[in-house]
Amino acid sequence: MRNYRNISPPLKALASTLLALLAAPLLAAPPTPDSTASNFFEQQIRPVLVSKCLKCHGAEKQKHNLRLDSRAAILQGGKQGPAIVPGKPNQSRLIAALRQQGPEMPPSGQLPDKTIRMFEAWIAAGAPWPEETASLRDTSDGITDADRQWWAFKPFKRPEPPKTKGADAWAKNKLDQFVFRQLSQQNLTPAPPADKTTLLRRLYYNLIGLPPTAAEIEAFVNDGSKDAWEKTIDRLLQDPRYGEHWARFW
Repeated sequence: MRNYRNISPPLKALASTLLALLAAPLLAAPPTPDSTASNFFEQQIRPVLVSKCLKCHGAEKQKHNLRLDSRAAILQGGKQGPAIVPGKPNQSRLIAALRQQGPEMPPSGQLPDKTIRMFEAWIAAGAPWPEETASLRDTSDGITDADRQWWAFKPFKRPEPPKTKGADAWAKNKLDQFVFRQLSQQNLTPAPPADKTTLLRRLYYNLIGLPPTAAEIEAFVNDGSKDAWEKTIDRLLQDPRYGEHWARFW
């Protein structure tokens, strides 16, 4: 390997830069809560408080008269005074306890250094606590109350079909009533009913990705039974090409 002292100045500068970039993650300061303070608390602080602290310092039990299930309780502290001093982690009794300096918390053993740094960053930022989280729940899933406003987290509710003028004459089911309302809001009218050949081609392309043959079209068009549509769907769902078609997307 070439001696580092013999490398040209440009290459030496490049090597120094790469070394600095590689070392950066090791020297980086712990994360600091910012505009996402609520998420920082929910994801980094609350799970630890719930899983490691509330058993001895929650609503049912308050060892040393200390509760850690709300910001007000933490600021009030216990027999020894406030558990934290917002903005000053090194003067906060909670950090001293987590560092196993004096009262050791939790009793099960010292938390990972990364977790302690998270608490230091949280206190240094003023110990932000989401307003909607007055007190901690018994379980923590890392999801904020703001996150729960997202549709996927809301309980399922069966909505009542909208009453739109003209919908009853066109809609064949409840879903059609929602479609008709959206069309009406955009000043659009439903497309005319498709003929049997067009319907069959749509069905084939949707389920197996291939068009029907001339013989299949003729058989469907000439089938006058009430369940011709349903029978065709069932047949295509059992067709190996149905699995082949959708396997491409999976």
